[in-house]
Amino acid sequence: MELHGSKRTPHFNEFDPSRSVSLSIFLKLFPWRWLRIIVLSQTNKNLDQELRWGELLRYLGLWFLMASVGGGYKKTDFWSTLPFDERTNSCPYNFRKYMSLKRFDAITTALSFTDASKPTYRDKFWEVRQLIVEWNKNMAEAFSPSWILCLDESMSIWHSRWTCPGWVFCPRKPHPFGNEYHSACCGMSGLMFSVELVEGKDRPVDLGPPEYEAGVGKTGGLLLRMLKSCFHSGSSCCFTREGDLCGALIKKRRYWPALVPGEAMDERFAGKSPGECEAITGTLNASPYFIWGMKEPDYVMRIMATGGVLAEDDTCRVTYRGSGDDRTTFRYKKPFDWHFRYRHAVDDHNNLRHALPSLEDTWVTQRWEIRVFAFFLAITE
Repeated sequence: MELHGSKRTPHFNEFDPSRSVSLSIFLKLFPWRWLRIIVLSQTNKNLDQELRWGELLRYLGLWFLMASVGGGYKKTDFWSTLPFDERTNSCPYNFRKYMSLKRFDAITTALSFTDASKPTYRDKFWEVRQLIVEWNKNMAEAFSPSWILCLDESMSIWHSRWTCPGWVFCPRKPHPFGNEYHSACCGMSGLMFSVELVEGKDRPVDLGPPEYEAGVGKTGGLLLRMLKSCFHSGSSCCFTREGDLCGALIKKRRYWPALVPGEAMDERFAGKSPGECEAITGTLNASPYFIWGMKEPDYVMRIMATGGVLAEDDTCRVTYRGSGDDRTTFRYKKPFDWHFRYRHAVDDHNNLRHALPSLEDTWVTQRWEIRVFAFFLAITE
């Protein structure tokens, strides 16, 4: 374990990326055993000509190359028989010497992602469950995140609700249509290491409630499932993780959450200067909790957490509110400094993944299972 001061820093387990080529790093972070054993064997059942491991990697590499080129090229442009011309045939790559277009399309059609039998009950997700489990398992083995984590949502774009199990419309997202994934990122490295597909009403009743949910509720169960690989690591979560700290920004929807005296806190902070902080402590199910409040110019910011201190040191950032004669300069207390410093980890990862040209935008498909596969390739890339 590597430490920065007294805090854990992110690191890869059992390999040094500085001494590895890009393909080796990718195969460490993507479940290559599942890819080689399951995907290769199951895909071969649908092909007349055997697909070998090297050819499968070449196939994926061609998709990544296509996704690295902007300009709106069609897939057939990469197999053009015409000579390169800046005006009439400007595609920078030609894949004819690596793989024929007919073979490429045959592999795409034949791709299969599980060796599990179709369940007797209706399960719209059964073909991708193994992929999701194996990806999370591999990341837990390959990567150890830092002391600070960020938990948020990621969207995988799919516009037709009728062909997409678990389809959601999330208007606050830049890409509001498709599948939503709960996602956890390392705050220091920005690496995504844990995801969970939101199944919603499409989750089969036969599977029962998700793990841990029966004992600690939906939010508690989600945190335990998402951060299982971080148990006993001495890490903190934004949704924030010092010690076993987990902190969440509190917002009022229709009502304030239980145990949050929202109106009383507003009255308490009336007349205070921006940056001033106070705390409320309490106990729930024999566990202590804290509600921290910080005065903003026109509201009170609240964070609820299970540990930590409302203090500041030289590592906390200096900021200001207002301008001119009304400008107030102050230093964030630790919980708020962590929040503002690390809250965008998942959003930054998503923005990078969606930035054009992107793999998911390039890999146009009508098979939802391939879209899920492309999503996991993209978050690994």
